[in-house]
Amino acid sequence: MLKGAAALESDPLPSTETRDPLVQDAPTTGEPARILLIEDDPQAVLTISEMLHAIWSERLVLVQALQVDGAAQELIDHGATCVLLTLELGGTRATEQIQALRTASPTAAIVVLCDSVDEELALQSLHAGAQDCLVKQDLYPALLRRTIRYAIERKRSEVELAELALRDPLTGLPNRALFLDRLGVALDRARRTGSTIAVLFVDVDKFKHINDTLGHGVGDTVLAGLARRLSGMLRPMDTIARFGGDEFTLLFEDLSSDREVVLIADRISRAAARPIPFEDGEAKVSVSVGVATVVDPSTPPETVIREADAAMYRAKELGRSRYELFDELSRTRALERLELEAALNHAVERSELRVHYQPKVSLSGELGVVGFEALVRWQHPERGLIGPAEFLPVAEETGTMLRIGEYVLDDALRQIARWRRLQPNITVSVNLSAGQLQDAGLVSMLAGQMRAAGIDPSALCVEVSEDAVTPGLQGRDGGAPGSEGPRGQDRHRRLRHGLRVAVGPEATAGGLAEDPRVLRGRPRRRREPGAGGRSHRRPRPRLRPRRRRRGSGDGPAARPAAGARLRRRPGVLPGAAAAQRGCRCAAGALHLHALSPPAQALTPAA
Repeated sequence: MLKGAAALESDPLPSTETRDPLVQDAPTTGEPARILLIEDDPQAVLTISEMLHAIWSERLVLVQALQVDGAAQELIDHGATCVLLTLELGGTRATEQIQALRTASPTAAIVVLCDSVDEELALQSLHAGAQDCLVKQDLYPALLRRTIRYAIERKRSEVELAELALRDPLTGLPNRALFLDRLGVALDRARRTGSTIAVLFVDVDKFKHINDTLGHGVGDTVLAGLARRLSGMLRPMDTIARFGGDEFTLLFEDLSSDREVVLIADRISRAAARPIPFEDGEAKVSVSVGVATVVDPSTPPETVIREADAAMYRAKELGRSRYELFDELSRTRALERLELEAALNHAVERSELRVHYQPKVSLSGELGVVGFEALVRWQHPERGLIGPAEFLPVAEETGTMLRIGEYVLDDALRQIARWRRLQPNITVSVNLSAGQLQDAGLVSMLAGQMRAAGIDPSALCVEVSEDAVTPGLQGRDGGAPGSEGPRGQDRHRRLRHGLRVAVGPEATAGGLAEDPRVLRGRPRRRREPGAGGRSHRRPRPRLRPRRRRRGSGDGPAARPAAGARLRRRPGVLPGAAAAQRGCRCAAGALHLHALSPPAQALTPAA
């Protein structure tokens, strides 16, 4: 048993000069230590109480419980700093009792007291979650207090580590694991009460563009600001979490109707659209929101998240900056997108991409082909030929666009090298996405591939969209929007050195115009190097398909007006001549009003 009062008198406490530092320095600030003692022996309770009060003085609150069940309720009602749990020798319920105490108060330290040395019981207690184990016969005040203090600090560190593991360090919000745990608890509660639960999946639209143009530091600031803004809109019972990257999930309980869910989604969309300030300016973003209302509370939490995610992707497909409710169509589209992403990751390695070459026809002076535009298509092994509008947005979001762009550029340079041996002045245009344009290694990659192909820089024209150079965000360091300040401007100057740069609407590896019959949908600004390093801008004329005139013929291509002369420029590769020289060109592709349709676009010779 414990040492009695007489033993305490014969073994006095050490003097202040030699006492353990943790023993002599009682806490002077904060709440009093609250110790819960689970012991049914009155003599042991008295002895331990005297030991504790001799050390902690007035800053100690000691509470006794006879059984673990009563102690658990005490912990739920009032909590405790540390629990002293007496376990009988050879007890078989040690693990069960300790787990019950941890469930009642996850933050309370637990110290096990044994009647005698029992290493098996001690290890079993530590594995169950106790912080330390003491033998009653060896207790004295300094040892007891030191053990309790160490146990409290260990538990505090354990709780802090657990908090870090369940919190997002950037925003301070719960992370995915904690959100799934809270969603599971909410579903259990809904099964008992019949309340309505809704999960919203929020994704920041084109967030990668913010990182590419303004930097990851600004991107982090935007995410943190958006997290604070959304958190301020919630009730205490609601939960918001950073699910990953630029994705947030929100959990709402006890909703009255589906209309309330729609109103919440609309408020979130409007709140996110307000500008978010950062150090050198402000960024304006939008969000796509997917809503999943739980009909069956027995649905697994992962399924609810998946349904909200599917609805979010549906909102993106319909134009972004909106919200959508989950339905079966959203589920089907989400599965198709997952399959598309997985297959697209291997499309380059498996050589499934096809580069078509759309001819460019000169209508000023003599008629003829003056160049080609490289357009990428995906020859899917099961779905056949897939157009760029379907897979290029996915490539941009998943980061595959850089590899696709390099593949298209390599193919185009090799092809134009063969064509220029027949016609030295022919050119090829390759589209660059916004992500490629912001890639720091773009210029060196272009130079290396042109050297490898033996191509003069004047043979290549890079086409970029207007959005890529004017993204609507103020650049850092006083630079132009989207230029990343002086570094981005320098990269753009080096990109233009020796190359031709065309700025037009919606330039991607799939082409500037979806309708290949229209030479250009809008005027472009061609930039040619001029004297003094300046660029001359000359708008190209607006070209439209030529309308058929009465009596102009029945063929697919209208004949030119009377007096027009169709002459070949020397060395130009029209129709049949092009086919004889290793490329396929559809008949009629060089008429005044039209280019070849997509299925008849030029492709490199096999």
